[in-house]
Amino acid sequence: MVLEWRDFSWPQWQLFSSQGRLRCPGQVVIYPRTQCQQGHLQATVRHGRQDLTLNYPLQWSYDALTGLWQMAIGQGGGQLRLSFSPDSSLNLEARRWPVGELLRWAGRVPESGKSSLSPQDARLSGHWRVPTSTASWMLGGDFSLDSIDWESDDGYFVLANVGMHGQIHVRQTRSDRRAADRQVIEISHGRLDSGEALLGDFYFNFAEQPLLFSLNAFLGPDGKPEKALLHLAVPGVLSSDFTLSDFTAGGLPESQFVRFQVQDMEALNRLYLKDFLALKGLADARLSGQVSGALRREHNRWQSADVFLTRLDGEAPARKLQASALVGELHWRAEAPVPPSSLSWESLLLAGLPVKASGLGFFFAGDSLRFPDHSYLPVFDGALVVNHLFVSHVFSPAIDIDFSGEIEPVSLALITQKLGWPVMHGTIAGKIPGMHKKGEQIVFDGVIDVAVFDGQLKISHLAMERLFGVAPVIAADIIFDGLNLKQITTTFDFGEITGLVAGAVGGLRITNWKTDRMDAEIHSVRRKGIKQTLSQKALDRISSLGGVQGAISRSFLRFFKRFRYRRLGMRCRLRREVCEMGGIREFNGGYLLVEGGGLPRVNIIGYQRFIDWEEFLDRLLNRNYTDATVK
Repeated sequence: MVLEWRDFSWPQWQLFSSQGRLRCPGQVVIYPRTQCQQGHLQATVRHGRQDLTLNYPLQWSYDALTGLWQMAIGQGGGQLRLSFSPDSSLNLEARRWPVGELLRWAGRVPESGKSSLSPQDARLSGHWRVPTSTASWMLGGDFSLDSIDWESDDGYFVLANVGMHGQIHVRQTRSDRRAADRQVIEISHGRLDSGEALLGDFYFNFAEQPLLFSLNAFLGPDGKPEKALLHLAVPGVLSSDFTLSDFTAGGLPESQFVRFQVQDMEALNRLYLKDFLALKGLADARLSGQVSGALRREHNRWQSADVFLTRLDGEAPARKLQASALVGELHWRAEAPVPPSSLSWESLLLAGLPVKASGLGFFFAGDSLRFPDHSYLPVFDGALVVNHLFVSHVFSPAIDIDFSGEIEPVSLALITQKLGWPVMHGTIAGKIPGMHKKGEQIVFDGVIDVAVFDGQLKISHLAMERLFGVAPVIAADIIFDGLNLKQITTTFDFGEITGLVAGAVGGLRITNWKTDRMDAEIHSVRRKGIKQTLSQKALDRISSLGGVQGAISRSFLRFFKRFRYRRLGMRCRLRREVCEMGGIREFNGGYLLVEGGGLPRVNIIGYQRFIDWEEFLDRLLNRNYTDATVK
């Protein structure tokens, strides 16, 4: 049997066929029930503005007594079945029907070499009912999609063997008689529950943690998306709503408005953020609390962000960062003006230094952060006063910073104890006239005055490069005066020395945290009323710098616990890991390190002129050497 037709039309579905043929080989019963088990369909069809060529194996039947008509076509191992009765609805059933074929019907086949949202190898299953009594057609029922594999051109978005299911309703609407028909696609009770996805550096495993979703998509007369409303949720963890518009020819939105609420930051970190933070060097980061906010992007450009923190707790031990009960709101705009942002906390740890309960305001526009002048941050028992702070290129790999401020007296004991260093006594305070970070380089203006060990340090020409990168470099010139030797020597277990010292470190250069160049000298300063004494241990340490260890303990001087001195001092000119040594002055063919005073009078003289820098440091740690004399 062969059936042929011309100019067939179904206006309600905008379906027109200029010609077609249905072939059914073998013997066919015509009445009362016509059946064809191994037929073939060929037709040229227009749906809307889309021309299609249909060429499928076919099964069909027609019951003349009931008017029931059934048809099934096959493609790539899948099947599409239709049944229709004049007094009932059209029923449509898909059994693993190739999505690529549906996309071809809709004219969505991507051009060669171009990516679009077209998972060609995915399979569709479901059962839908189309009422015949409505003027505007409607389709509704359950669906499932599996084997969705897709990758964007730039590899930023990847789907691998993803599966989903839910309920779908499709209806045609028309606002008035003159308007063209539009379609609305509604998906409810959606669930992504198999496969994997990669969105930039964020990884999703839907088999381990399903993602719930719903969708309302509005299509224009040409069948292309005009607007979409998408809801995504992980129950008890995350809820987000997307408004998508300005779709490209490939079906991707160029404009998005997102509202989100994180109910459980700890779970979100465990499920989605952990791997992302590990890539940023924060594998040990821990987060808890709640966050909400909104993001807006228009024509592929971010325009605004508003984020609200509700008692957020965070910790990154490797970076010595910690925040407790962080509360506030962050407002960002692509361009000024921008609402003020503010943060407050119960406790804060920055690079290991604790900041007490306080808060900070700022303005965040473009790629710059501007902080109000004279912001006050309590640190330990003192404070950091920010006179000026401006941060730019925030979204670049290396940000730029302009800063000036001052340090109100902070106990050195508290700082060094917190950092795990030898406990130092005294306070640190001073002014920072200006600090500028440009790219990988940090330069300080003028002279930085620091009060430490009851004396004064003046640091000039301070510059740093790649401070947190590979092979960091630090350069500076330092002058110090009136430093309390007792505080210094007891801090580093050198042996107690009393008195004051002054000196300078010129041309200091530290590369990869190792000193490789300097011209340093230190000498004692006599002040009325201040004793100048050394312990036996301190004398032994100084003699080791000249080249001998244990000189005191091997003589009768071991019976004396303390010694007076008139002067002490040392010089080191470091080049290429070798220190050229010197003392207060030349003396008996060597150099005088300590000039004794009182009884017993002890002079320490060094004779070794050149010492390997690592060996010099070892001598400070009291190793065994034998090239110095004690008189």
